[in-house]
Amino acid sequence: MGGYGALLYGSMAKADHVLAFGVEPLLGIPGGKTDITRNHLQYMYPDLTSLSLPPSTVYYGGMDINDILGAWLLRKRRNSEIVCIPEAQHDTPDFLARHGLLNSVFADIITGKKISTYEYGQGDAANDEIVDFLWKLNNQLVEKDWTAIRKKISHSEHLTSNSPLLEYLYGIAHFRNHDFNNAYKALNTLTMRIPGYWEAWMNLGAVNLKLGNIDEAIKSCSNAIKLRPHRSIAHIQLSHIYSKAGSNDLAFEHAQWACKLNYSRPEYFDALAKTAALANKSVPDKENYAVQYNENVKAAQSKFSDYNFYTKKA
Repeated sequence: MGGYGALLYGSMAKADHVLAFGVEPLLGIPGGKTDITRNHLQYMYPDLTSLSLPPSTVYYGGMDINDILGAWLLRKRRNSEIVCIPEAQHDTPDFLARHGLLNSVFADIITGKKISTYEYGQGDAANDEIVDFLWKLNNQLVEKDWTAIRKKISHSEHLTSNSPLLEYLYGIAHFRNHDFNNAYKALNTLTMRIPGYWEAWMNLGAVNLKLGNIDEAIKSCSNAIKLRPHRSIAHIQLSHIYSKAGSNDLAFEHAQWACKLNYSRPEYFDALAKTAALANKSVPDKENYAVQYNENVKAAQSKFSDYNFYTKKA
């Protein structure tokens, strides 16, 4: 059951308390997980903030704009307690589980205790100025108008110091506009500020490659894979960097992992064929990847995961 369902059925059942993760209380917001419902299913499902909701605690991802907007709506209109995991996207339970906290959160609600928030704060959804800005920015994000996004953020640059998401989007907007030096500045700052956010590391790797910093590009993309071993795009990016570095065996290895983890992308198999030729390797049968997908995800997590690498001393 998703966060929307938890709150909806919690309201219908007059629950004592509801725990939810990453809720979109208003279905069909452009760019959201429920975008597909627009003009199709909204009439069947209510705006949750119009209901009499039970007391609720909502964990949300600080790097997901729709998680932020949903948490803000619930905080403002239904006084929900909101808890932000800064490095998470729409996957907050995974981050709690990594740190051994998810079971205790469930135990709290089962035993009737106050739900633990640990040391997490309320994040962007507690800042009305940031949320107002994100509402205005959202359509341009859906349209991927990175020129307009960069211009809009540049006029409110002070907000990036308070919002990791806006700092990240500013870095991506610089990158998409071929301003690699400012992209590096923003993304490098963000990886120091929120070192557990995998996409910042991956895109910092792409920026470093553009700047000719091959060793730093490899390090950055490797960090992304440590945080999200099952994300095929991080492996294909690292494969590309290794190809540029002339490390053909490693380029082949990560192209192969990309195919194992997402066998539906023909461009990954094109990259695999090219790296296989350079490394003098044979290309495995695509059908094997489809059959073994679940095992491949587990193998990638076992081989590459190092979720707390940034807390370790060199």
